[in-house]
Amino acid sequence: MSDYDRDLEHIKIEETCITNEMVDQVDKEDYRYYYVDKNLSRPHMLEYYTPPEELLMITIGKKAPERMIYPLDGPFTKLEEDSYEELLDYFYDKGEELPEGVTKRRALRFLNGNSFDIKKTYENIIKHIEWRGEMKPFILSEGDMNLLDKGFIYIHGRDKNFRPILVINAKIIAGKGVDPDDVFNTAWFVCHYMIENILKRGSCENWVDIMDLGGLSFTKIPVKALKKFITESQVHMKSRIAKMFLLHVTWGIRTIYSIVSPFLEKRTKEKIIMNKGGYNEEILELAHPSQLEEKYGGEAENLTEFWPPFAISDEYGCDPDCINQPIEPVQLERRKVKKVRQKEVGMSLAPSHPVKFVTEPVDVVEGPKRKQAPKADKNSGCKCAIF
Repeated sequence: MSDYDRDLEHIKIEETCITNEMVDQVDKEDYRYYYVDKNLSRPHMLEYYTPPEELLMITIGKKAPERMIYPLDGPFTKLEEDSYEELLDYFYDKGEELPEGVTKRRALRFLNGNSFDIKKTYENIIKHIEWRGEMKPFILSEGDMNLLDKGFIYIHGRDKNFRPILVINAKIIAGKGVDPDDVFNTAWFVCHYMIENILKRGSCENWVDIMDLGGLSFTKIPVKALKKFITESQVHMKSRIAKMFLLHVTWGIRTIYSIVSPFLEKRTKEKIIMNKGGYNEEILELAHPSQLEEKYGGEAENLTEFWPPFAISDEYGCDPDCINQPIEPVQLERRKVKKVRQKEVGMSLAPSHPVKFVTEPVDVVEGPKRKQAPKADKNSGCKCAIF
């Protein structure tokens, strides 16, 4: 047993994202999978970071702008404000209100993701609430934990704008005996883990994907499962991906891409960068080398133990103009980890608690008050955290 494993045996429940409804369903020896490293969750510099204007809304080619960050107090565009009012009226006309947990910022995310089509946004929100109700609570199965241990999907560092870097090793799920349900559940768990514990509302709301295809052949790619994941992620993860790098792309994979690309939103297609090798210079333009593994052109040693994620380095390469005041290093006691984790991180401020997976809403629904609508059917609302 490594020092890393031995140390993770002593995790306290308050160091995890386990909620009251989950506690009886999670064995103590599995707490490690729900552990939230405070250095990774809230780097000290992130508390003083303001994203540059060009990251709030992005325009790719001739496409309409896509909002990537929703400031806590606005401002929002006239189109966004007017569409939000229309959406509230649409719910009201149906005798409903925005479901519990869908704040103005979250409603705007759905509106933007549906090109401000009110009917589509309404249907998307309802579908998402139903899906989220089926998914919660996020209890990992043995198969899910096995995929995390093997490194199918893991978090490694942050880019220059503090967006977490999500690595997906597709070769892991191409083997025999891998249950597609475990693949989906594990992926949703990690995405939710990032949203609730790694991102920061109003300043850091997206992530960078590195999908390592490992030279997979045409026949090894689960096309049906891939289509399903693409479709569902576009329904439930609006504007979460900043960039997606596909590495070790073979001719066969390009053929598969031509099959699944019609299912991709135009905005998503524009964010995908394919490379037949395992390295892309644009990745290093986005992230400091210390935040990336050597195999992807960085300076950090390649991981051999993938979960739970830890802070890799306190070097982010952030633009000093985006930091609101001088930073004093804050030294925090942290767990011993193997060399691959780079022991001395520092520069970190602990959050009061890891964010729990199923909570009451964390911000208040804004906007003008309306006359009380008739009570909606119970199925139209959900007391849960919303992606």
